[in-house]
Amino acid sequence: MEGPAGGGSGGPAAGVRALLPLPGRPLRRRPRRLPGRRRRRGRRTADRGGRRGGRPLGRLRPALRHPHYRPHADNRAHQSEAWLHFQWCQTGHMGGHVQERVADMWRNTPAKAVANGEPTYENTGRAGRAAGWWQGHEAWSNLCAGGTMGVVYGAASLWQWRLHPAEPGHEEYFLAKDAGWREALDFEGSRQVGLISRILDGLPLTGMRPDWRSALAPRGLSVPGVLYLCYAEEGGPLVVTDPANVPLPYRVVDPRTGETVREGVRATAGEPVPDEGGAPRVYICHDPSRS
Repeated sequence: MEGPAGGGSGGPAAGVRALLPLPGRPLRRRPRRLPGRRRRRGRRTADRGGRRGGRPLGRLRPALRHPHYRPHADNRAHQSEAWLHFQWCQTGHMGGHVQERVADMWRNTPAKAVANGEPTYENTGRAGRAAGWWQGHEAWSNLCAGGTMGVVYGAASLWQWRLHPAEPGHEEYFLAKDAGWREALDFEGSRQVGLISRILDGLPLTGMRPDWRSALAPRGLSVPGVLYLCYAEEGGPLVVTDPANVPLPYRVVDPRTGETVREGVRATAGEPVPDEGGAPRVYICHDPSRS
């Protein structure tokens, strides 16, 4: 999944990440080569389904193409090129939430898929940095700022695939104590990010776009009239400001656990989505009959 531009913080193309595509938006994969068959020289062709006979793919053509940037880049190189499928930014490893980078990329034209491809890696630089729920808050915030391509997770000892906890020769800054790549996959933050695809499973996400006008919420996404989704760090009643855009059926989810804490159907279009507040909440307003 890495692009042509080199190294972010600490290594070739900024190391290994776990990209979690949103449900219903699978990444295109290169057609699999069957075992025992010899590779022919020259160019191969395929159509969109991966069958032979379509447009030329060229030698070793990646399934998706994009530049990968360092934290100080403007994240829009080659924006108008037809071969460019998406743009990723990275926001460094100082533990800051920098969703404006994603929002900025989303507004660039012509439109491309966008994501924050490198938020702060869990336990990078020191134990506890960007750990646990920090990763969940970061992922939901990036998503609702316009990063609808998906969310990305990284961790110390994971990005460079440290083979085992005692393997030598790695940069200390990107090592987690007593952890190789497999131990790093069990960090709490990875679970927080992984819950997103479960919470959104089955929803009609295609075409959703940032929407801060339909409700009094910090960040939201909508497919107008079909789906309204928003994340609020401290929860509370969700006041609807554009009733036509927000379906009456609702579900309120604790994003730290994936538990649905309240669900129902609002009696009127102007009625708030109820919640007591005081904890992170994801509000999902979806009318299946309009999907």
